[in-house]
Amino acid sequence: MSFAFFLLSGSCAMTNQRSEIDAVVVSLRPAAVLDGVRSVAAGVVLEPDIEAFLTRLDLVKDDALTDDGREIHKLAWILGKTDAAIQILKPRLAALAPIQLLTQELAGYGAVPESGALELLRLHQALPSDIDETEFRRFLIWANGMGFLTYSKQKKTVRVSTVDLEVLESTEPIPPVGGVSPRTPFSNVVRLRRILRGLRGVVWWADPYFNRRALEEMIADLDFAEVSEIRILSSNKSSILTQTARADWALFETEVKLKAAVAEWRFDPGRDWHDRWLLDDKTGYNMPPSDLIFSSRKYSEYTPLSDRPPVETWWKRSKAW
Repeated sequence: MSFAFFLLSGSCAMTNQRSEIDAVVVSLRPAAVLDGVRSVAAGVVLEPDIEAFLTRLDLVKDDALTDDGREIHKLAWILGKTDAAIQILKPRLAALAPIQLLTQELAGYGAVPESGALELLRLHQALPSDIDETEFRRFLIWANGMGFLTYSKQKKTVRVSTVDLEVLESTEPIPPVGGVSPRTPFSNVVRLRRILRGLRGVVWWADPYFNRRALEEMIADLDFAEVSEIRILSSNKSSILTQTARADWALFETEVKLKAAVAEWRFDPGRDWHDRWLLDDKTGYNMPPSDLIFSSRKYSEYTPLSDRPPVETWWKRSKAW
C-alpha cells in the first residue's frame, strides 16, 4: 500500500497550515501511516507533505522517528503486531480536526445521512476540496472500525453516540482540536475548560478583544497547584478595558493571590498582531475570539500551536491598566 497514493489527490481550501494537514486524514488509511513510518525508519526521504502529516501525528521530528514512531515501527514491521501499532496511532488520528468536528457536531442527532456529514466538513473547510462521496465513504468505514463513530454501509448514515464519544475521549493524550459552532454552545465552552485544565507554569492569553467572561473559566478550571502566573494581553480598546472589566479583574487578581499565584492584565499600545493565543510553558493554541466562545455566533476552531508567537516581546512593551 502506497502512503503517497492515499495522502492527497487535490488541494485543500483551508485557513491555516495545520488545518490543511489535518484534512489529509480523510484521504488516507491508518495502514498508509504505517507505510510512512517504515519509510522513515529505512532512511527514505519523504515528500514534504507526507513528512508534515507524520510530524503532525508526533511520529516524526527532524527527519527521524520519535519514540512513539519507533514503537509503532517495531510493533507493525518487526513484531507483526499491527493492531497494537494502530492503538498507538489511534489517539493521534482522533485529535485531527475532521474527526473532532464530526464527533462534536453530530453528537445527539441520531443517524445523519453520509452526505450531511460530508457537507458539515465542507462547511468547516476541513477536508480536501475535491473529495467525492466514494472516497469519503472509505474514510467513514475505517473511522467506524476504529470506534470514532458509527457508520451504516446499508443505510449510508453516520451516528455519534455516547459510547463513541467515550472511546474518543479515552484515547486523547495529545491536545484536542475542536470547532466552535453556533450549534454547540456548551461544547464550545467545554473544550476551553479542557484546555485550561492542562496548562502549566505561566499561562498567557493574548487576545486583542479579550472578554472578561473568560476570567470565570480560568478561576474555575486552571490547576493552581501547577500554574504560577497568569498574563492577559489585550488591546487598549475602550470597549475592552471597561470599568466592569476592571472591577472583575480586581476580584480575580485578589483570588489568584490567595491561590499563591500572580495575575496581571496589560494592553499592548504598539500591537501589530491580530490573532489570539492561549499558551503555557510548553504548549499552546491558536484560539477563537474569546467573546465568540461564549456567544457562539459563528464558526471557528481551537488549533494546537505550530509556532509560538513572541509574547515575551509584546509583554515587555505593554502597559498595565
